[in-house]
Amino acid sequence: MQVNQHRGFSLVELVAVIVILGILAFVAVPRFFDRGSVDARGFYDQAQSVIRYAQKMAIARRDTIFVQITAGTIRVCFDIACANPIPDPASAGGSLIANAPNGLAINPPAIPTFGFNALGRPVDETLAPLMVSQIVGIAGRNITIELETGYVHS
Repeated sequence: MQVNQHRGFSLVELVAVIVILGILAFVAVPRFFDRGSVDARGFYDQAQSVIRYAQKMAIARRDTIFVQITAGTIRVCFDIACANPIPDPASAGGSLIANAPNGLAINPPAIPTFGFNALGRPVDETLAPLMVSQIVGIAGRNITIELETGYVHS
């Protein structure tokens, strides 16, 4: 008995693969050329890291460290007025400031300047514990700072 051994693809299979590749290219290619979403995600991650660093520094120093959030920057300082910024551990001589990329705005929380006490809990300018969780909005994502623990998460 002979077995019919045809190898290759049928025309229907080839057309189906070309259509699927075309759809994927239509959806995926614009994302490669749009840096806005990549920059927004990068800044979101950076902002979350800066706020977490402020909390960890407050615990390590057993002192209050303040975070000041405006529409374009997130700063970490030793004092409420941000006259004495914390040095950036990644750069020699620079201050720990996260600047939003062009076209990206930060939605500041209800209390734009707050601190972390020696236990890592968020406090207001009078060093009283916050009564409302802080929520920072960046590019459709939210960074939440919990009340009791100061846990910074998305």
